[in-house]
Amino acid sequence: MALHGALDAGLGALDTGERDPIRVGEAMVAVLDATDGVEPDYAVAVDAATLGTPQRLGGEVRLLVAATVGAVRLIDNIGLVLENADTPVAVA
Repeated sequence: MALHGALDAGLGALDTGERDPIRVGEAMVAVLDATDGVEPDYAVAVDAATLGTPQRLGGEVRLLVAATVGAVRLIDNIGLVLENADTPVAVA
């Protein structure tokens, strides 16, 4: 649930117009950090084709999160398209 919440926070940041991948990642990490028993491994917003971190998010983007809960490492992601630098549309 924490990972899904982190992805929702990333989508929320994008919905408000944030396009800085560092800030989007920070929004996701904040959710993971606020959840007891969850140790974040990473939370990043990347270019979907290269998995690299662009200076500004646009086009096909993937939000990636990973965290350890107890002895289990969990990962999740969501793909989206940022059309005209406006509201994201989930694609996967």
